[in-house]
Amino acid sequence: MALCTKKYLVKRVNHPLFCLNTNKARITMKPSPRQTQEAHQNYKKVSEHLIREGYAADKESADDIIKGMSEEWFNLIIEE
Repeated sequence: MALCTKKYLVKRVNHPLFCLNTNKARITMKPSPRQTQEAHQNYKKVSEHLIREGYAADKESADDIIKGMSEEWFNLIIEE
């Protein structure tokens, strides 16, 4: 085996070159349309909550708060 790049190893097989991805920890599946829609709904719900409760004056400031908020707080708002 010879090193092709940092992520791939080259093996000689029936094909001239076969690169094996050794960096499987970083591979993630694309979210389904349902998961994407749910994520957008949750984000909108949290954004509206922050504005309604007076934490944020508008959507942009709510976005800034969401960027820095903990996952625990985000989930707590969603579960309300």
